[in-house]
This record gives sequence, C-alpha cells and structure tokens, in this order.
Amino acid sequence: NGQPSPQFQGMDLIAMPERLQPDWFQAFLLDPTAFRPGIVMPAYWPGGEATATHILEGQTQTQLQALWTYLTLGRSARDPVGIRSQGSRLTVAGRPLTYRGRSQVAGYRGIAVGFPQGIHYAFNAQTGALSALWRGEFISVGWQGQGSGQFNPIGRPINLPQDVAFHRLKEPDEPWPLRPRTTKEAPVNPDPLYPKRLGYRFAGYDLDADDVPTFHYQYGAVRIEDRITPEATREGALSALSKPSNPSNRSSEDAPPTGSGWRLKRTLVLTTEKQETLWLRLATGTQLSVSSAGAQVGPLQIGYNQGNAQARALAHEANDSGAEPMQELLLQLDCPVGQTTLHLSYDWNP
Repeated sequence: NGQPSPQFQGMDLIAMPERLQPDWFQAFLLDPTAFRPGIVMPAYWPGGEATATHILEGQTQTQLQALWTYLTLGRSARDPVGIRSQGSRLTVAGRPLTYRGRSQVAGYRGIAVGFPQGIHYAFNAQTGALSALWRGEFISVGWQGQGSGQFNPIGRPINLPQDVAFHRLKEPDEPWPLRPRTTKEAPVNPDPLYPKRLGYRFAGYDLDADDVPTFHYQYGAVRIEDRITPEATREGALSALSKPSNPSNRSSEDAPPTGSGWRLKRTLVLTTEKQETLWLRLATGTQLSVSSAGAQVGPLQIGYNQGNAQARALAHEANDSGAEPMQELLLQLDCPVGQTTLHLSYDWNP
C-alpha cells in the first residue's frame, strides 16, 4: 500500500487487481511452481487443501476469494496485523525470562536471559561464550526477516568476546583462534565450521524449577554445565535488610529494577574422563589488571575461585598509533579426572 516492506521487497500487492484476472490469481496461488518453476513462494494450498485450517473454516475457495476481495479495496485497504513489524519490549516480572534470537551482542544463535532483579546477560550458543552483561530493563525484540527473531539489550551492555570461550593452547603465547568476520565486501563466511573445528558442540539447555537455564556444551571430551544467577552484593544485602523488597510482588506502578546492588554469579562444572588443561577467555579490553582473586577490565570486576589468570596482548588487534594496546584475560584451568567446579562473579558500576 505504498509503504516499503519490512522484509522482502517486491511488487505492491494492492496493485494486483489492476493488472490481473481473478481466475489467474487463484490458479497461481494454488500452484505457484506450475507458473514459475523454482519459485521460493510456498504452496499454502498444496493439492487444493488449505494449510491454515483455522481461517474461514479451512475452505480453500473462500480463502482465495477473501484475499482477492481484500486486494480490490485498493488504497483504502487496512494493513494486515503484523505487516508493520514493530519492536516490542520484553519485561521480566516475577521469574527469569529466556529469549532466543539473533543479536549483535550474541550472534545468530543468541540467548538472552533476564532476571527480576534487573540484571541480565546474553549467551552466544554458536561459540559457547558469555557475550554481554547489562542492568536495568531487559530487551527489545523484533521479528523482521526469516527464522528466529532478533533482540537487543535496552540497557547499555558490557560486551565480552564472542569467539570460542574455551581452547587448548599448545604454547602460552599461541594466539587465540578468533571467529571469522564477514563484511559487505566479503559476505561469505570463510570458515563456517569454526566452532566445530575447535571441538565445540552446543548440547542445549534446561530450565530448573525457578526457570533459570543451565547451558550444556562440550569442548572436545570435556562436558560443561554453565549456570548464571543474580547474587546480592554487600551493598545490596544491606539495602535489602534496611528496606525489604520482593521483585516478584512488584506492582506495575513501581519503577523497574535497575540491577543496582546485584552481580552475576556463574557456576561452571567441567567433567572429563582424563586430565585436561583448558583456557577460558573471559574478556578483552585496554584497561586490564589481574590479581590472585580477580581481575578488573574497565568497569567490570571478574572474580574466580581457582585457575591461573593472565593478561596478555591481543595478537590479532591492530591499534592506531597512540591508542592503548588491547589485552585479553585468560584463565588457565587444570582439570583432573572427574568434575571441576569453577565459580565466577561479574560486578560493575551502573
């Protein structure tokens, strides 16, 4: 109706009755490939039977006549529901919320997890990386294009690397294997098997009784369970004692939680049948310092209960003259036979 499509571009459907006969229109919809072999248009009435049986009692001829009648309304026709894709905000109420879709902060197989306390994260299931953290409101979502929808954090995220999270370094100075990048000039992925080639395999996730997800994946023969929950900081615990609050009972008139007084607690359980040494790449940045108990990467504080952490120069990063050199934070984990449990914490200023 004179407006650009939010998805694929094509001829204006409203103009069809001006140039087509209704009998030809119906015959085309019944069997598009008979007119144009190889056309990508699906057959919604295969063999003359309607696939949308809930519309007009599934009567094929009635559905086709209704479509033609709608198009003959011309410029006065109202937009069908969904033709103008509008983004929506997902709000986390009394229980955690998990949303899957594409995202700039989590790749094509991104998973966003929001908590009622107002602290959230994104996980890249394609590479096994915790890829973003943020506070405040959860995400805005949209369903443009094909496949799953998309999401973007509403709050300002702290972005973490989206390359494979675990790796076996043959030498301490071996460069980290980075995911292939595509550009407008080079849109074809040069290494589509990048995660699989490095031994990574995603095995899905499950939700516990509180709707908190645990991700399951493997690096080679090492099986990993990855669970993240909110944890009150000392300031948050003191605030809760002085003024009790329950996010699940928050009224609609209350201001949304800001995440202040909370951090994210991450528990990884690594299971192996032989002794292994793995490296976990936690973050990259220009302002990075390491101690025995944790690391500081810009505003982000990362704590860990075990492992040997080190900050090293990012070998792949080309810096402009005068710019601070980029570094990466790596945590070396020596895993004996059986289970190894790693506890991490993520805390940052609002």
